[in-house]
Parts: sequence; C-alpha cells; structure tokens
Amino acid sequence: MPPNMMATTVAEPGAEPWELINLDNTYAVLEEASYILDRPLPRKLDALYRKYHKVKNSETTYVFGVLADNRKYVEGSQGWTAQLALQLEKTLYMYDDKTRQWYKGDRFVAALSGPHWTLVNRFKPCDPPSLAQKSNISLPVCLGIHFSHELEQLLARRCPTD
Repeated sequence: MPPNMMATTVAEPGAEPWELINLDNTYAVLEEASYILDRPLPRKLDALYRKYHKVKNSETTYVFGVLADNRKYVEGSQGWTAQLALQLEKTLYMYDDKTRQWYKGDRFVAALSGPHWTLVNRFKPCDPPSLAQKSNISLPVCLGIHFSHELEQLLARRCPTD
C-alpha cells in the first residue's frame, strides 16, 4: 500500500467505523485544528486524515499558499496542513504568494489575565529553507509561476544525504 494511504485493521468485527478511524486520537487533533482555524470539519474526513498522517510521519513541512494578513494562519486547504504541523510540533516553512517571502511557523504561549494562557500561532519571515530528508510538501491545486519557481529552488536546496 502506498505510504500516503491509510490502512485500518478490524480488531473487532462489530466495531463502528469511527472507532476504527480514531485509534490514534487523530480526530481530536483535527477538532482542535478546526477550532483554531475557525473552520468546520468537512463531512468527509479522508483528505484531512491523509494530511494528518503525512505531517505526523515527516519532520519538516513546506507549505505553498497565502498567509493571512494577521500572520496567524494559512488560507485555503494548505491551512489545514500548516495547522497540523504546528500542533504536532513539526518544523514548518511557508511560502506566501502575496509577499513572495518564506516564513517559519511556530507556536508560543500567550498569557491572559489571571492564571489563564493560550497557544498562539505566528509566522516569522526567514531565509529560504533547505529541503530536509524526511519532509512533506503541501502544494495548492494550481501552481503559479512564482510557486513553481520557488518549488524548483527549494528542491535544488536539498540537504545532503547521510
């Protein structure tokens, strides 16, 4: 089976489908991403499960898309991949089509009044990254000239193999 496809073995013949899918707490992570991005979970979760497992099994994620004006999330379907990478504490680089700039994503703890706190996403400008060995690249459905040029340069900056 290809590495980007999910497989589930039935441990119990009478198990409900959602019990089989959520064996590794994936659904809870997707619910948190949905809440942070302020987007509803789609009815069919196949694409999000695939994104989750691709991010989980990589060390670095590269996203090509459009960064929101507040620099806290990525717009479109790449936003799910970026948010999952941040939640799973993976290294995240994002190329923004509007500014034509690379950003490094991270999360930090923001203190609220009293004993309360929250995790906040942010994207900081950075130098063009090198392509790591165990990485995941998230591309938009349609690649423009700038995306394809930046992707070509990223692939040329591969880290040497060990």
